[in-house]
Amino acid sequence: MTALPHATTDANRVTTGKLQLRLGKDNLWYRFDNQFNDWTLTRPPAADPQSLL
Repeated sequence: MTALPHATTDANRVTTGKLQLRLGKDNLWYRFDNQFNDWTLTRPPAADPQSLL
C-alpha cells in the first residue's frame, strides 16, 4: 500500500502508528484505531482499503 509508506504487515493486518487495517474472512477491510492502548473498530467495513484512510 503506497498510501502507508511506514506501515508494517502481519498476517491479515496492516499497521501504521495508531491506525490498523484488517482484512476479514469476508474479504472486506476493517479500520481500527488505537485508543488508550486498545484497538477499536472505528468505521464500517469496505472493499477498498484506501477508502478507510
